[in-house]
Parts: sequence; C-alpha cells; structure tokens
Amino acid sequence: MLPAAFRRALSAMLLAGGLNAAAAPITATHFGGADYVSVIAVCGRLGLKYAGSVDGRSLTLRNALHTGSLTAEHREMILDGVRVLLGDIAVARGGQFYVSFADYEHRLRPLFRPDLAVPLPRRPRIIVLDPGHGGVDPGAENKRFHAQEKTFTLDVALRLRPLLLAQGWKVAMTRVRDAPFTNDKARDLEMRAGFAAQWGADVFLSIHFDAAPGDSTRGSEIFSFDPVGQRSSDAWGKRILEPPLTQPSPGNRFDDWNALLAHTLYRRLPSSLATYDHGEKRNAPCPAVLVEPVFLSNEAEVQRLETPAFRQQIAETLAAGLKDYAALLDSLLPRPPPPPAPPAPAAAK
Repeated sequence: MLPAAFRRALSAMLLAGGLNAAAAPITATHFGGADYVSVIAVCGRLGLKYAGSVDGRSLTLRNALHTGSLTAEHREMILDGVRVLLGDIAVARGGQFYVSFADYEHRLRPLFRPDLAVPLPRRPRIIVLDPGHGGVDPGAENKRFHAQEKTFTLDVALRLRPLLLAQGWKVAMTRVRDAPFTNDKARDLEMRAGFAAQWGADVFLSIHFDAAPGDSTRGSEIFSFDPVGQRSSDAWGKRILEPPLTQPSPGNRFDDWNALLAHTLYRRLPSSLATYDHGEKRNAPCPAVLVEPVFLSNEAEVQRLETPAFRQQIAETLAAGLKDYAALLDSLLPRPPPPPAPPAPAAAK
C-alpha cells in the first residue's frame, strides 16, 4: 500500500495536473548533437519548484512527493536520495540550466509526475520472471568461490514466484531449470521477449548478477531500454562510439513506465539489501527492466549471495518493489463508478 501522505500529495497533483501540464511551453535548444530544454520551462510544465546553487552549477527540483538535484556537465541526478543516470549530461549555459528533451520526456516527467506518464497501462496482473543465462551459458562466474550467475538467478526467481502469487500476480518464468530456450544466445534473448508477449505480460523482470574486473566494485544496478536518440550506459561508461537509437523499437512504447518501474524497484534495493547505490542505467534489450542486485565478482557480496537467507531477502525486496509499482499504477487509474444505490423500500400501506 502507498502511504497515506503519498496518496494525498498525489491527489493534489492530479487536481493541479491540467494547469501545470499546460504551463510554460517547451522550446528546444541544440547542444552537442541533442535537443535540450530549459529546466525552468520544465519546472513550469511539471509544477516543480527549483533553487540553484550560488555558483550556478547545480539545481534542486522538488514537488510534494520528490526532491531531485542536477549538476552541470554530469548525467547523474539524485532523486529522493537515489542515484539516477540520465541519458545525456545536464548543461549550464548563459545563466540557464538545461536537460535533454529525451530526459525531460522519459525521465523527469514520469518520475516527478507519474500522472503525466503515457500511455497509462492497466494495473499489472501478469509478470514474466526471466532468470538470466542457463545451460551452456553460465553467465558471470566467480571461479574462486565456484559461483555461477545462472544458478543464483534461477534460485532467486523460484523464491520470488510464490511471493508474487501470494500478492495476486499471475507468474510465468522463462526457465524453471538449468536450460535456456536455445543455446544460440541472440536467439534465446529474442525467444524470452517473445515468451513475455505470448503471456500478455504486464511486467518483464529479468534477474541477473553483475561482474566487473577486480573485486572492488559492488552494489545494485537496474537497466532499462534506451529511449530513441540516446546512447546506452555502456557507450558512455566505456567510451564506445555507439550511435544513439534513431528508430523506435517495440520497447520504446514503454519508456515512461520502464523509468518508473526501474526507479520503484531500485528505491528498495540499496536500503533493503545494504548494498552500494550504483545507480540506475538504461541498457536492457527488453521493454521492461533487468535487475542486478549484487556483484558476483565482489568477494563480500558473493559470500552473502551463497547464503539462502540473503537470496530470500533479494526475492522479498523485489516482491516489495513490484507491490509498490502496482500500488502506484492503481493510484493513477480511474476509479470505477460506485454501484447504484438500492431502491428505497416501498412505503407501508
């Protein structure tokens, strides 16, 4: 259930939504190959308050529900204490602060004003759990601890399934044993997405565990599909000369809800699992989210992951995040009309 204060604040924003959504027309300015919009105009459109730092290099945005901060020349936004990676850097020019139009549309708008996210889906009822890898594909490995990613992803998914069934979800899994659809990895990914389509899934949750060179990197990450016009986080982090998406894919229909689902789940992960907040990213090949709760390459984290109690904790954390997401959608959907009043009893003669 959403807290009562959250519901009251959201109701107030819904009442004001028509006015705020129409305010301050958004005019694009071109910087570095991307269309940018003034954050002041964004605040006017979304009904946000803002305050800048003395040096003009950072900006704080807030409404009744959320507080976020942006820093010039950085992609990182801190939203309610959680790191969110934007698709483009924020820019300060001539005393004005700018974000890319894609980040306004598919990051700031749905996260600050979920009532404006489009298209509004039905309340989620069907979820496909996708335990990553399987069979000849072990995924990430920690050879010192004889730990393979495919084993843990399946274990967590099998723990998560009964928790979601108890919440009223209909649950399907892309695999329930150590075997993918096919050993052709590219084809296997396509078949997993096709499986979700066959089930008419409302949410597709792919479960993985991360790895990095060395053993110092730790924490949680969530990936979602890149909006059109933006590059993946791998392209940014590894300086890959990867062009941004120029044509929409089926998953881009859900850009707003990918962002909301990722953030709703991610708010649960660092606090519940006591892991380092590694930031949301936007790089999954599916119209949903891919979650990586810990790093298999980190000695401390893999030792925790080898305990059934910690894997159960991961499953319970994901179940709680999915419950939050369903409650958020439920708060946005129109309420059914009340049943008609029963007829008045006939007067006695």
